[in-house]
Amino acid sequence: MALAEVLVDVAVPVSVACLMLLIGMTAGQEGRPTRAQMTSLAVGSAAQFLVLPLVAVAIILVLRPEPLAATAIALLAFAPAGTLSNYFTLINRGRVALSICLTAVGTLVYAAGFPVLATALRGLVDAELAGLSVVTLARDLAVTMLLPVLAGAWIGRRFPGVVARHRGGLETAASLLVLPLLALSLWAGRAELTASVLPIVMVSTAFTLGALVVGWLAGRLLRTADRTTVAIECATRNVPVVVVLSDGVLAPSAALAAATGIFLCQSVILLAFSLLPRQAAPDSRASPAAGAGLGHDG
Repeated sequence: MALAEVLVDVAVPVSVACLMLLIGMTAGQEGRPTRAQMTSLAVGSAAQFLVLPLVAVAIILVLRPEPLAATAIALLAFAPAGTLSNYFTLINRGRVALSICLTAVGTLVYAAGFPVLATALRGLVDAELAGLSVVTLARDLAVTMLLPVLAGAWIGRRFPGVVARHRGGLETAASLLVLPLLALSLWAGRAELTASVLPIVMVSTAFTLGALVVGWLAGRLLRTADRTTVAIECATRNVPVVVVLSDGVLAPSAALAAATGIFLCQSVILLAFSLLPRQAAPDSRASPAAGAGLGHDG
């Protein structure tokens, strides 16, 4: 089996599932949310699920990028927020606990609502999603995202002491896998990424900036302290999900090329945004889940 196939069929899905388990465990240790937190969770999740897919469609219809870039952004419309948002929120001195919960809730919403979203989007960007099997991919999302998050939340609530003692080690282990997986993905998709780097950078930049605007506007409905956290959450997509969803839509090496290109572009923009000064006090109630990288976020 070729390197690209091993990464797409085994390494990336397994790493996504492990990170979803970890984020579920972290979210499961959070206390009962307040009414204000529930409002932020509802608004942030709705903005991601209902508006961001339209941003992806608009980019495809307006910019008319080449096929690989267009397909990658169409698949990105199905991706929930990635765990890297927790790190960017920490850097920005935002509400890390809210970011973790948004990541967990958003994952559940996207995984459960995938069939509805897929049916709606295929009518708009059918060419980019040709070969996408809703039933097969819904199953894959359930296995790699939905079930691990639910299992992690149960573990976090059932064994809080054990999770608290070992979470740091689990986060460190997850982080250590980032660079090798990213390097292997870049190597496996280097030819396609080199050929399509400009279109991928163009659509990635447009989507990330558009998602930041959506998150910021949604945050105007919330208290000031939650606004940048919601904006970061909206803009930080779980790029490895693009790889999970690519079965039947993209060749393995092309999927890795698109995912790594989007991830690197997204990371640069979000890091710059997260370093912007803000006045809100940091949220120290929870530490961010680890795994910032192609296999652990995106």
